Amino acid sequence: MHYYTVDPLLGENEAFEELLKEVHKRNFKVILDRVFNHASWGFFSLTIYSK
Repeated sequence: MHYYTVDPLLGENEAFEELLKEVHKRNFKVILDRVFNHASWGFFSLTIYSK
């Protein structure tokens, strides 16, 4: 699994980037939620903030 791209089952990176652009034009923010209990302690998102 690649955590830096949109899962092909959910769409394409370009569509997500367009969504973000349109949302930000309207002064809204997008919050992405991850399920961290499915990752190890070595997972990059957990290790970069533990220092």
